[in-house]
Amino acid sequence: MARCARSDSASPQSACRTDLFTPTAQMGSRMEKHAKEALQVAKEVVIKFIETNRVSPATFDEVFPAVYKTVLETVTAPLPNAGRNKPAQ
Repeated sequence: MARCARSDSASPQSACRTDLFTPTAQMGSRMEKHAKEALQVAKEVVIKFIETNRVSPATFDEVFPAVYKTVLETVTAPLPNAGRNKPAQ
């Protein structure tokens, strides 16, 4: 995947998706917190992948969005036992 180049003549289809990693004011503090945590975790995971030669720096821009999306979905997913009573011991 090629790096994004900003220019005034770029069409919306070819413009960079900077909103993917930027929490907006409408998200609320809880979602913003999750987005920041997911961003930090995704950075750490991809760095570890680079250190172990699972990902090369050249493919970072292809791998990072997928890792970030997966981490964010995991962080914001409801817990499996949310709202249920604890089983009797």
